[in-house]
Amino acid sequence: MEFLVMSAGSSADKDYLWVDEHNAEAKATASRYTEISNSAKFIWKKTSDEICIMANCIEDKERIDYYNRPLRDYLMVIAKEKEAEDIFCCFTNMLLRQDEFEQFLKKSVTTSSVQQGAGFEVDLSELKKFLLSKNNPVIGKKKLRKNYCELDSVSARLNVLSELRGALNDEMLVLIGGKNTVQTIKAMHPDRALLENIVEGFSSREELIPKRLIVPAAAAVTSVIAVVVTLIYMKNRKDD
Repeated sequence: MEFLVMSAGSSADKDYLWVDEHNAEAKATASRYTEISNSAKFIWKKTSDEICIMANCIEDKERIDYYNRPLRDYLMVIAKEKEAEDIFCCFTNMLLRQDEFEQFLKKSVTTSSVQQGAGFEVDLSELKKFLLSKNNPVIGKKKLRKNYCELDSVSARLNVLSELRGALNDEMLVLIGGKNTVQTIKAMHPDRALLENIVEGFSSREELIPKRLIVPAAAAVTSVIAVVVTLIYMKNRKDD
């Protein structure tokens, strides 16, 4: 698996940059997935041959930029299909032990005073141990609730993990938490999403389901009603 971190240095010329666990620039590798919206706190993205998980915008108040603002840390982990169980373990620890995860990530990134380089350095040894530790409850398997959005909570995260566990080899996009907007949901078309708040512009979670699913569902209901009416009509004629 590849572990990448994005952060910045404290000086004006040390802007946000992706590096690998050896502190080498990793912009080219990260660019395969940086088109995914970073408005979500956590992301699971499965392609035909890879799985990418991301943690976005982890604020570190111990490190500040040249405007005296807290710097932010981002993590990306990329795995091959054969490493699905390992990256699922990482994602589980992110979601179910979020506070610990954020502390490990922040401790892994330090500001560098060296003029050359990214302006920060990473040591991911302890973070990787934490992410790959198997101290969580056993996650069962559930059928994926395709195109379903609901409010973020511990129980909702457990449900999503169970659904992912049952579909590790399926291509999909899952968004967890963060400040999603109507535009984000419509543009990204996540297969599953947990939101911090019901998105502005939607009055209920059901309205987050893409309309392309609502039409076939409505047609199916109409067909069922038509069959029921026909059966009742035929029964009444027989009784007469």
